[in-house]
Amino acid sequence: MIILNRIKIFAAIVIIPLIFFGCFQKKEVAIPDRSPSEEIEAGDVEAQEPVIKDIEQVEEEDIKQPDIIKKERKVIIGCMLPLSGKYQKIGKRALNGLEFAVYDFNNRHAGLFSAKLLIQDTAGATEQALAGLKELAQAKVSAVIGPMIAVGPEVQNKAIDYKLPLILLSNKSKIEQSEDFIFRNFLTPQNQVEAIVSYAILELGIKRFAVLYPDENYGRDFMKLLNGELEKHNGYVSAAAAYDINAVDFSDYVKRLILQSVNFEAIFIPDVPEKAGLIIPHLAYNDIRNIYIFGTNLWHSPKLVRTISNNTKGVIIPDGFFAEAEKNEVREFSESFEAVYANKPQFIEAVAYDTANFLLETTARVEGKLFSSISDGLKNIQGYDGVAGLRCFDGFGEAVKNIYLLRLGASGFQEIK
Repeated sequence: MIILNRIKIFAAIVIIPLIFFGCFQKKEVAIPDRSPSEEIEAGDVEAQEPVIKDIEQVEEEDIKQPDIIKKERKVIIGCMLPLSGKYQKIGKRALNGLEFAVYDFNNRHAGLFSAKLLIQDTAGATEQALAGLKELAQAKVSAVIGPMIAVGPEVQNKAIDYKLPLILLSNKSKIEQSEDFIFRNFLTPQNQVEAIVSYAILELGIKRFAVLYPDENYGRDFMKLLNGELEKHNGYVSAAAAYDINAVDFSDYVKRLILQSVNFEAIFIPDVPEKAGLIIPHLAYNDIRNIYIFGTNLWHSPKLVRTISNNTKGVIIPDGFFAEAEKNEVREFSESFEAVYANKPQFIEAVAYDTANFLLETTARVEGKLFSSISDGLKNIQGYDGVAGLRCFDGFGEAVKNIYLLRLGASGFQEIK
């Protein structure tokens, strides 16, 4: 009898109010997971509806206060990419990386935050970039990713005027002096040279380099950077030669190196893989053997596999991303991205993903009052471990990155542990 009375009391206090509550409340339906392509419409990433717990999971305080249900906080960021014109292919690849980051963020923070991406096409032109930046500022985005292609300092200066944080995806634009608003996340020539010299001297124990480079800005810039970085570590360039950018026969240029010095332990060739493929055989032909050959990230191409020689100690390059890396986070990202887009991600997709992910997490922390502003968060978040090497931003707005070093073997490039 006592048990029966308790059941009646329980029914009166709990079950009947629940039935009453269920009859008069609007029913919420959980939104199923969607792919990034479904999230994007007219340049925006739509917010997901909050998922309501099953009735068995509702706690007592939820029943007592059914109207207190936290709404998702909106996180709105913008991007400026060359989605038309000469550079549209690279722009669309970057957009895939940004979309995927927004999709991941919304899944991770469902019920708490909802990210939205506003997109502007720059067509690689300064005028369109300025117009796009104005629209994004008027839309009150938290920050902007881009531009990708160097479009002049006007865009950066205008972002400073708007007090709108800008994260450049370019290694060509010079960062305008601003402690608060201009940042950059990309693989720069300086990043690559630092990785090469550090590995050569600290890991391989070699200090004497030869440099064979194209007589144009790209080659001259790398030559200057390598020379300066070697000097910092008590290394030096013992032989150097510049070649005509239209050259196809490199025998004379290689002989110029030999006339200057025969004791270099490594050679650096900052050029495209097609030119490297022509130069490397000339080294063995002129009896330059048992040396290390260093290139730039441009060499990360299947075209170079055919040029490997058994007479070298190895072809080594730096890069900002390696889809086959052993790191679990990189493999998971690569596999998930490929499942959605049917293509393996490369550096452009990965660096865009890293940038958006870092920015979204920063914005969420600002919303949570952990930082006073987006700029404050971008400058002070430490310990990030991005798939494209992003760790944090330094005091000048440059990304601090982990660089992948890859060695070319008979079956392709492999990560140097």
